[in-house]
Amino acid sequence: MKILFAASEAYPLVKTGGLADAASGLPAALAGLGVDARIILPAYPEALDKAQAKDQGVALGDPLDAGETRLISARLPDSGAPVLLVDCPSLYDRPGGPYVDAKGHLWPDNHLRFALLSKAAAMVCTDGANGWRPDVLHANDWHAGLAPLYLKQALPSVFTVHNIHYQGLFERKTLQSVGLGDEHFTVNGVEYYGKVSFMKAGLQFSDRITTVSPTYAREIQGPEMGEGLHGLLAARADVLKGVLNGVDYGLWSPAKDKAIAANYTAGRLKGKAECKR
Repeated sequence: MKILFAASEAYPLVKTGGLADAASGLPAALAGLGVDARIILPAYPEALDKAQAKDQGVALGDPLDAGETRLISARLPDSGAPVLLVDCPSLYDRPGGPYVDAKGHLWPDNHLRFALLSKAAAMVCTDGANGWRPDVLHANDWHAGLAPLYLKQALPSVFTVHNIHYQGLFERKTLQSVGLGDEHFTVNGVEYYGKVSFMKAGLQFSDRITTVSPTYAREIQGPEMGEGLHGLLAARADVLKGVLNGVDYGLWSPAKDKAIAANYTAGRLKGKAECKR
C-alpha cells in the first residue's frame, strides 16, 4: 500500500508542536510494516535547509495563481524517509514560522499557503509524482483540510484532527482565491458561522476521520469540546475513530536520546542516576 501524508510540519524539518512528531513518526512506523508512506509539506526555508538528497523538482505550474510551484523530492535527515516539498517561493520563502511572521502575527495569506499544500497533495494523488501515486491520502489538521475536497473522491482519504481548536477560519471571499466556488459555502460544505473553515472541509469530505485518542474522539462530539463542529462529528460518528498516539522508541529511547544528561539501558542504569541530578 502507498500512503501520502499531508501536513504543515514534520520533524526534524520543521516543528512547532506534536503534529510534527506524528507526521514523521507514523509514516516511519508504517514503513517498518512494509507500507510505502511519503510526507508532503511546504518547502519552508528551514525545511529546504535540513532536507537531504533533494532533486531539482518537477513543475506543478501555478495551481492557485499564487506563484510558480515545484514539487521537490527529498529525504528526512537520519531516517531517510521520503518527503515531497511544495516549493512556491512567493508563499513560503520568508522569515518567521510556518503560521506567523517574525513578530508573531498570522500570515495574511495563510489561506493560500495551506490551500496550495492541499492542492499539491491532491495533484500527487491524481497525477502522481515521479511515477509514484498513492492509494490513500492522509490529511492532517486544518492546514491540509481542503485536500479531500480538492480530491473529489478520486481515491480514499483519511483526515486526522490533532487539535480541533485551530480550524483555519477565513472570510467567504477566500473561496475564489483557493479555486472553489460559492456552492461550497453551505452548512453541508465549508461554511462555519459565516466563515470558511478548512477544518470543516476535511471533516466533511474525507472518507474516514481519526483523532489522537478514543477519549478525544468522544469529547469532540459534544458542545463543550467540539468547538462548534460537534454536530458534524456526531453525524459522522460511524467513520470517526480515536487512535491513541504512540511513542517513537527509536527517537525517545533513553539508550540514545540526545536530549537527556546521560544515556542508560535496563542493563546499565548508571546514566539514569545522572539524569535525576
